Amino acid sequence: AIRFHLTPRTDPMRLETELAYRIELRPKDSGAAETETGRFHHTLWPPRVYTETLANTGFDPVTLSARDDIDRPATADDWKLLVHAQRR
Repeated sequence: AIRFHLTPRTDPMRLETELAYRIELRPKDSGAAETETGRFHHTLWPPRVYTETLANTGFDPVTLSARDDIDRPATADDWKLLVHAQRR
């Protein structure tokens, strides 16, 4: 059997999130379990950072939408975005 344990921690003031994970593999024959642990660190980019980054790399944003509702413009609280940009 395989068991996963995930623990997310997000710090919106520092614009970062960390996902701690533990994966446990237990053999069917009741032998010793193998365990792997680790952490993923991810920097959060609010819409303004996408806009600034696009501008600094020669692109103009056409739309920044909330990923789950592409008809809704992204707000400062949206972290998952759909970005449509064009090269200058």
